[in-house]
Amino acid sequence: MKLEDILNEYESKDKFSTFELSSALSNLDASEAERFETKSEKSAMAFSDNSGEKYWGTFYGPFTTWQDKKTKQEILAPDKSNITADDISYWTRRSKVTKSPILKMRYTGLVWDFGKEVTCKEPDFREIKLENIRACIEIVEKDLADHPVSGLVYISHAIDNAVSLKQKDLTERAIKVMILYSRKYSKDEFPGIWAQPFQMMIKYMEHFKEFETDLVSEHQERFTRLESKCQETYLYTDEYVFYLNDEAELLCDYYQKKGDTAMIEEYLNRTLQKLKLFFNLRGSMWSQGMLQAMQAMYRKYRLYRNANCLYLDIQKLGKSIFKEMMPNNVTVPLDKKELDKYFDYFMEGTDQEIIEKYILNYIPNLKKEKEYQKLQARQSPLLDLVKTVVCDWSGMPINNIGVGQDAEHQKFIYGMYTRMLVSSTYIQIHIKRMEDKKTYTYESVMHLLKELNFLQEDQIAIVDRGVKAYFAGDFIVACHLLVIQFEAAIRNLAIMTGHEVLRANKNAECGNEYISLDGLLEEIQKDGTISQDLFTYYKTVFTDKLGWNVRNLVCHGALQASAFNGVLADRIVHAFMTLSLIKLVPPKEASSEG
Repeated sequence: MKLEDILNEYESKDKFSTFELSSALSNLDASEAERFETKSEKSAMAFSDNSGEKYWGTFYGPFTTWQDKKTKQEILAPDKSNITADDISYWTRRSKVTKSPILKMRYTGLVWDFGKEVTCKEPDFREIKLENIRACIEIVEKDLADHPVSGLVYISHAIDNAVSLKQKDLTERAIKVMILYSRKYSKDEFPGIWAQPFQMMIKYMEHFKEFETDLVSEHQERFTRLESKCQETYLYTDEYVFYLNDEAELLCDYYQKKGDTAMIEEYLNRTLQKLKLFFNLRGSMWSQGMLQAMQAMYRKYRLYRNANCLYLDIQKLGKSIFKEMMPNNVTVPLDKKELDKYFDYFMEGTDQEIIEKYILNYIPNLKKEKEYQKLQARQSPLLDLVKTVVCDWSGMPINNIGVGQDAEHQKFIYGMYTRMLVSSTYIQIHIKRMEDKKTYTYESVMHLLKELNFLQEDQIAIVDRGVKAYFAGDFIVACHLLVIQFEAAIRNLAIMTGHEVLRANKNAECGNEYISLDGLLEEIQKDGTISQDLFTYYKTVFTDKLGWNVRNLVCHGALQASAFNGVLADRIVHAFMTLSLIKLVPPKEASSEG
């Protein structure tokens, strides 16, 4: 079979996908496959509809993408860089002879998207641009798309282009075709069908004036129907509440365009009322997530008071989540001989050497932490792809981990924090061994901290009170005192290394304010006063919201009494003890070395 035979076959077909044609072209024998025309046809059919905006600002885009393992660059297939002037010329010729609206849309669309960039010549207005719009309309008018959603994509593209070219007649024709087409396939359960015309109306209000009243009425009636279906089905399915949410957002977008806040509030309140029907069916975790989504909706339309009123409900559901969760106990056997062998090394040497080994052992090593993170992702690939929601002690969702451009960093910090929690068992065993040896005592810890030349004399009395409370088991007092004094120690360290610790208020006449602990840590890390390992450790323990974040949680009163336990106190005291690793060079020595 020759290329011409395949093209003639598809010319005679009313309805087909370009993927089908591409597959047929792939079956040609070697001699036909090597022809320029065959390669150009295969290239034309390889591009994907409606996928180019992200990459090239075009309608047609790559069918697939992947990352090169060596260069880490994103590879696009097909890539527009492979399009030649000969391809543009060939597609232009084919667009003039083909009778198939599907092929005409494809050829003219590719020339319109890439012609000027490849040939430095603007595509012909009548033969390419207007023909492309007409072909898109004809495909939908004759119901030739392989799926209703595809048809809506094509007709939306036609409207966008007709409006951009100020083609009033084509715009009106395309709008009428879109509305009739969506009504043909529309069902309450198909928001992907009924949403598109309404979204286009919101986008092009001036061009939809003739149809506005009818479209708004249709959607208002659907909203009411969906409310009724929610009321009828809330005991056994939550299907309709999602459709109700979709419809509510569409109507709110419309009334936002109209500047009618009262109608926006009405539709959101009605949606919230129906949503609450499903709480018993779906449980607290689902309900809390849906309320958070409602909060986001209220905020989207600047109804901040309504959004804030949901906090109490979200918090109440958070407490219920903990009750609904089933405890899952995992037993990890610890071999006593192996433990003894492991800790024997740490118990060797002088008291000072034992303390130093303890301090160094529990500072996370970033290189190893990254390896642990990769291993964890390999062992649980699906879990690594799922967003993690972190709640506070009351059940209020605080952070989402594994989302956005910073997803990998979020997972790394949270992973390091959870591994630090696991290592707390070893810290407790380690401390017990040192206490049995009379090495880890109030006296030994205070002796170490008093040696810090950036801990002021007035502070030492407060630190002393905190350490005494720690060894007495009064962890609430210990944590509150030592966390604040750690920040004060870092501020003194910043001063001694020549950094600013104050910055002007927004209104300079009001004086200055202290730079945050986060900012101070960043400054002293930049000049090498502390290592990257220590910097990340301090951030994770004290200031990173994805880590322990104890400085902020303590100062904001966001921890319940039970959170001030031995695990937290051990880590705070350990972090304080690591300050002894920081050795300051006296100014004279620094200048002579310089």
